[in-house]
Amino acid sequence: MASQLIGAVEAQKQLRALGEVGEAKIVKGAVRAAIKIPENLAKFYIPRGSEPHRTYKGRLVAPGFSARSIQSRVTVSKKTKNVVGVLGVEREAFYAVQFVDRGTSKMAARPWLRNAFTGTANAQSDAFGTYIQKRITAIANKAARGVSA
Repeated sequence: MASQLIGAVEAQKQLRALGEVGEAKIVKGAVRAAIKIPENLAKFYIPRGSEPHRTYKGRLVAPGFSARSIQSRVTVSKKTKNVVGVLGVEREAFYAVQFVDRGTSKMAARPWLRNAFTGTANAQSDAFGTYIQKRITAIANKAARGVSA
């Protein structure tokens, strides 16, 4: 699900004026700010068991292991300069997404990750736009002080 930011074209022009390095760095920070919102909500929504269990690696883990394994990563492609944010769980807790969120033939889906994303789409867009505008304003103010000094 994609959403459009108000004033995105103007912000993009302002970012391009900063140059490639500055643009990628700012967009990466904006994606990080946006992805933190569903990450925090996912940690709240994820179902927690009440008994310790063994992972597929045989390690005994305490209840809440899946919630503790939720993490996000933001990367910038060196070739295309695309910024990608990924939210999920550590590999050892894959079952939280594969079986719990999506369900199985024997268990109904309990969509905690999907709900975290869809329920915060507007807040993510707002966080993304707000971060970019703050950075553009800060850079413009810094440039203005440098020019007048």
